[in-house]
Amino acid sequence: MGLGKEIGGGTALAILGIGLVATMVIAAILISNTLTIDTDESNPERGVTISKVQCTLDQHEELGDSVMVGVPYELGIRLESAGDYDGVRVYLEITSSGIITDDVVVKYHDGTRWLIITMAQKDIDTLSGWFGPSSGFNVPYGHDATTPLCVTFNKVGHYSTSVFAQQTKC
Repeated sequence: MGLGKEIGGGTALAILGIGLVATMVIAAILISNTLTIDTDESNPERGVTISKVQCTLDQHEELGDSVMVGVPYELGIRLESAGDYDGVRVYLEITSSGIITDDVVVKYHDGTRWLIITMAQKDIDTLSGWFGPSSGFNVPYGHDATTPLCVTFNKVGHYSTSVFAQQTKC
């Protein structure tokens, strides 16, 4: 009888230990799988402002405080102009320790379909890409438009995103 209780107690401790380890692993995954949204950049000397906004086409989840691997998230990039500009490109950068191009897939919606944004390695911790025509957008005075972006993360990690506009020609 005593031996049966001792084995039962050992088994209970083993199950409790496994449960505790599993809880810690799940917590670690959730904590390390957060997305930090950096402050947006704008180009006030050029009269162009870029900001990240909520935007949904009801096809993806909204980009939030945490991300899950393989789940497409959506955010909107709002471009506003206080002047007339030609050749404006909108850039997106994603930063994470040791990030590589296979870690994320980024798409933008051109009004009819989703198109892939080619992300390039800017440095060891940053990917950079832009969307739209290679010559950039013509942005007239008063322009105010939001373009939906879809980001799918293929690797657990801490990520931050930033956006900015740059004129390709003067």
